[in-house]
Amino acid sequence: MINWALPASLVARAVRLATNEATALGLTGVAPFRDADVGPYIVDTWPEPVAVRLDSPENVVGPHSWTDDVPAAIRYHYTAEIENGAVFANGAVLAADGGHITGATHKTLDSKKRRRKLAMWGTAITPYRPMPRIAHYDRPVLAMTASNQLLFFHWLIDCLPRLLRLKESLDPETLIYADRSRPFQREGLALAGIPADCIIDAARIPALTSRRLIVPCHQFTRGSLLPDWAVAALRGLIAPAREALPPAARGHGSRLYISRGDAAHRRVRNEDELFALLNSHGFTLLQLSHLSLAEQIVAFADADIVIAPNGGGLANLVFSRPGTRFIELLPRSNIDALRFLCASAGLEFGYIKSTDCNEDTAWESLADFAVDTGPVAEFLERINGG
Repeated sequence: MINWALPASLVARAVRLATNEATALGLTGVAPFRDADVGPYIVDTWPEPVAVRLDSPENVVGPHSWTDDVPAAIRYHYTAEIENGAVFANGAVLAADGGHITGATHKTLDSKKRRRKLAMWGTAITPYRPMPRIAHYDRPVLAMTASNQLLFFHWLIDCLPRLLRLKESLDPETLIYADRSRPFQREGLALAGIPADCIIDAARIPALTSRRLIVPCHQFTRGSLLPDWAVAALRGLIAPAREALPPAARGHGSRLYISRGDAAHRRVRNEDELFALLNSHGFTLLQLSHLSLAEQIVAFADADIVIAPNGGGLANLVFSRPGTRFIELLPRSNIDALRFLCASAGLEFGYIKSTDCNEDTAWESLADFAVDTGPVAEFLERINGG
């Protein structure tokens, strides 16, 4: 298969020398990379997330063995507006002159070696093709695209809060540029009250320009709490989710076990044995892939205790009530994201690590593992007051 990254980049650079970045983008799908400062485009700043060092979490069935993640730099939290700006389906944002506004771009991760460094150090529409479809809108457009938008956790925690933050203050003429290729994206936009005819589908339109491009900027970073405004905004979806469900679809019980039995990795190998124990203590098994977004939201909102192997669907913990207890099942290694999400939402966090899995100290995201049910039984007896 031909790799068009290098020729597309070379053609784009030649066109840029003869004209400008915008013309190069329109002809080749590649805007030659040139950084632009976001400062002149910031119109509103948001409360920053709080960087904290959390107390060591409780290993509920064994000795403490937690490894803290190295904190990431706190990303920008503000609104940028770019007159005649351009935005890509992968979250890249350009100024009117073609400069790449990194401070408004929401990641640029992609497959195929980051699409050959976004076409050899450019900002590229993929796949690379001459004269790609770049739509123009005279109406204001709010951009909520990002390169990680197809992953449930990042869409719910990173992308959707950007829209919720500004929704009430938007001009009624404003259109929303968002990916709608996943059911959870379509359901989430509907629960947020966004009519389908106000959405520009990023899965169909790889890039657009707008007379007034509005870019809300937010990202949940390692070592920082999710800002209070984001937690409150997401919890504002609980009431619409309840209203969207018939009463029969609302009751999953107050004790939940979230299964990854239908996932490709990070499964609990002895899940039948583990759930038989949990079920005897009043737990209900849920597979989130079988539930609508509204059902997931309500299930977590009504839970008192949740036990689950690490997975992206646990972003739903943000909907749980303060004081809800969450026990994360892990391979021998761990990752900090859910601990910080629980701290942001006021949940109690604990963990259970496997004793039969990998020996690595680094996070092993694909490992299946088993859970020793003996100590789990003792833990359940303790929380039941037995």
